[in-house]
Amino acid sequence: MAGTRVLELPALGPVPFAAMLLADLGADVVRVDRCETVDVPTDSALDAVLTGRDDLGRSRRRIAVDLRRPEGAEVVLALAERSDVLLEGFRPGVAERLGVGPTTVGERNARLVYARLTGWGQDGPLAGEVGHDIGYLAVSGALDGIGTQDTGPVAPLGTVGDYPGGAMLAVIGVLAALAERSRSGRGQVVDAAIVDGVLLTASVDRFLRLRDGWGPRGTNALDGGSHFYRCYRTADDRWVAFGAVEPRFHDEMLRCLGIDPEPVDQYDRGRWPEMASRVQAVVGTATRDEWVDRLAGRDVCFAPVLTHEEAAVHPHLVARGSLPAASGSPQAAPAPRLSRTPAPAPRPTPPPGAHTRALLTELGMTADRIAELAGAGVVRQAAVAA
Repeated sequence: MAGTRVLELPALGPVPFAAMLLADLGADVVRVDRCETVDVPTDSALDAVLTGRDDLGRSRRRIAVDLRRPEGAEVVLALAERSDVLLEGFRPGVAERLGVGPTTVGERNARLVYARLTGWGQDGPLAGEVGHDIGYLAVSGALDGIGTQDTGPVAPLGTVGDYPGGAMLAVIGVLAALAERSRSGRGQVVDAAIVDGVLLTASVDRFLRLRDGWGPRGTNALDGGSHFYRCYRTADDRWVAFGAVEPRFHDEMLRCLGIDPEPVDQYDRGRWPEMASRVQAVVGTATRDEWVDRLAGRDVCFAPVLTHEEAAVHPHLVARGSLPAASGSPQAAPAPRLSRTPAPAPRPTPPPGAHTRALLTELGMTADRIAELAGAGVVRQAAVAA
């Protein structure tokens, strides 16, 4: 995506992640920060996330603008004139009230792809409501299937909705709109709603559930109800995971555990609790790493359950360079991997407002005008640029 310019308006979570994906693929991404986040101390990891200093802010240039001021909106419009894509995650109507909605921006740049990434979408009864990942999963029906019979629904990480259901859906929409623009010469609005993305990712689950092919949570083949697709505790109080769905993998799994597979009907649901107890009894006799050694090279669909720290040094991930260390901490490498035009190495996350003066200069502003805007609090430059 070299040569593609992306403007990212202030937001948390899925919008920065979508912008990071585009930056990883070579786009020139300019992130608009809130002025109040510039030069704010980050004493905790949560502070870093709230001020945009986390890993999602990598490979960007950053300008701090007070969008509530007309002069700030004008700066954003000037940046949008030079951009191919704009990403925003405000509730419907907010961008319009700030003077940077798609109609206004479109009048300045008819080729711009304006991507709106929200939880509920741009219309419908819930469009204006606040929300988070757990709510979008709840309304979509997906949350009902996550958990066990005893726990009830369990809130998963934001990696279920915000990122694949929201950010990746937005990126797909952006790429489709850019492809269409190459033919028509015109931009358009991309309405990327997390709830829509979750409905898409839950397609197989919904198909099975609505056709009586899926029972209550925690009782099915792939949600921990079976003995062959679940996690087991090891002797050292760690965990291992089995995913032996296909019959040949299932039978090999049992043989490796010293259990005769011949009399076992893999899909006899009535025997799943008994078989799970038998497997747990065996797994509990050795440590996690002992099981890794014993099952290496065997066709059993087995893996140790690792922490993030352990994942960073796992031989497979190290060999592929999947978690390179950047700024002192492991980060996911750009993906997917392209053979002829591989993604450049990610650049460290700069502080909010790190490139304010440089970007305003690119817009043709004089040093006096930049100083005037900074003095009025319309823009801010970080004390130390990255």
